[in-house]
Amino acid sequence: MLRLKVADDGRGIDPAVTRRSGLANLQRRAEELGGSFSLRPNEPNGTLLEWAAPLHAAP
Repeated sequence: MLRLKVADDGRGIDPAVTRRSGLANLQRRAEELGGSFSLRPNEPNGTLLEWAAPLHAAP
């Protein structure tokens, strides 16, 4: 399993912003590979992004 975790201590993502095509792409790719994607607030401020996908053995 490949896991990627990115955290920052910035302002976070404004919930009023609805266009997030890059984030939607990350989620779609993780799900297509049987993995997961999450985006949530980082405490006390900022954003936490987690992306995971299984590693497949080479043929």
